[in-house]
Amino acid sequence: MAGTGALPTTLEENQRLADLLDVSVTFEREDRQICRSYKVRGAFNLMPSLTESERRRGVVCAGVGDHGQGVAFSCRRLGIRARVFVPAEPLRQKRERIVAL
Repeated sequence: MAGTGALPTTLEENQRLADLLDVSVTFEREDRQICRSYKVRGAFNLMPSLTESERRRGVVCAGVGDHGQGVAFSCRRLGIRARVFVPAEPLRQKRERIVAL
């Protein structure tokens, strides 16, 4: 996970759909990222560009889940404080993952 903070994206064949459609079907498995979303790539690529002063102040974001998870993970990896605002009723699993990160 060095560099981008994200795992390499894997492609996975889906034999059931391939048989049904009579073509090769592959999926890009971004759901296997630590925060289960491709959003970690954008967040992790932005954070290193912050100035030292900005890093000390921390990061604030708002999101329904995937974006917040990407920001939380990236900030944790880089030692930057983060406050993530989520709607009152986001998916419990996503809210818990943001808190865990």
